[in-house]
Amino acid sequence: MKNKGFYIPNLNGLRFIAAFAVILGHNEITKEQFDLTSLLNSDIGFFNHGGGHLGVILFFVLSGFLITLLLLMEKSKFQNINYKKFIMRRALRIWPVYFLFVSIVIFAVHGIDSILEDKPNGELLIGMYYLILPNLAMSGFGSIMHIPHLWSIGVEEQFYLIWPLIIKFFKRKAIIVIMLLIVLLIPLIPHGADFLAVRIPSMKGFFKVLRLFFQYFLINSMAIGGLLAFVYYKYEEVLKSKLTVGISSLIVIICLIPWILGMHFYVLNDVVYPLIFGLLILVVSVSKPLLLLENRIFSYLGKISYGIYVYHWIVIYYVTSFLVKNFGEVNYFISLTIITILTVVLAAISYELMEKRILKFKSKFALIKSGKV
Repeated sequence: MKNKGFYIPNLNGLRFIAAFAVILGHNEITKEQFDLTSLLNSDIGFFNHGGGHLGVILFFVLSGFLITLLLLMEKSKFQNINYKKFIMRRALRIWPVYFLFVSIVIFAVHGIDSILEDKPNGELLIGMYYLILPNLAMSGFGSIMHIPHLWSIGVEEQFYLIWPLIIKFFKRKAIIVIMLLIVLLIPLIPHGADFLAVRIPSMKGFFKVLRLFFQYFLINSMAIGGLLAFVYYKYEEVLKSKLTVGISSLIVIICLIPWILGMHFYVLNDVVYPLIFGLLILVVSVSKPLLLLENRIFSYLGKISYGIYVYHWIVIYYVTSFLVKNFGEVNYFISLTIITILTVVLAAISYELMEKRILKFKSKFALIKSGKV
């Protein structure tokens, strides 16, 4: 792969599809909280088999793919990985929106006194969110309303801490072995914890926390993205010469069908879908721009997808609350349209007024020049 301006077409479109899937899933969870008709109780597979959760899995695979690819390019060009600059780049992208929103929710929406009164471990929870450990909070300690979905940000941040060190200090074959071990072992840990909890009752509480932590610590998805980054890095030109737009489009459709139909693979769900999404990402990465994914609208929506993900659930809650109080149960498509538009507007304002300005500083720490991403 050539070390040129780093931009891969079609991936921003995938980012938005992932974010929109999460909106669809959390919209139905919120309806249940308001005793409204929820598609979670329908026969639609996407909703009753966790289609929204799979949007997060797609984010994880994408993150593993892109971060690994950037690190491979950096190591190839400089024979080293600058860990401090990598952490600074990720911090500038993730921290401003994360800490701003967490602070608004804790201090303005709820009020810190309210959290401390309502939750016996309120101080611990607040501390976990500010230490970017929301995934640990979800491991049996509880969560704070409007920000439970930020568990995935915690997983990504922890991934960012360890991944560049693996790429930096190990050779290619060892890295691939480590990735394969992560892919195979992480999904087994929750089952192992359940097994041990039955056999060692005195440690049942510990094994419960362990199971829940690794149930959310889905870095196996990121490792699959990382493995496919190696494939892309080595065989980019070969794959581009073999895949036509028609073949690429067909593979994309085949990869999306199980997700759309809500096909469920039971205990292997969080293993099979990362593999499907990995294939999807690899194919669109070596394809020419596909109209559905690489167009002006989807490209921008993908660019602001981080904000869409962070802000969407509070928008869902307050829009649903307003509609229920004033109109009762509103038509599904009308409420979803309002929620989507308001979330996109909020994310766009956040991106244009804050994120874009902060991201200008990111270039000071960039060793590989980025394109439009």
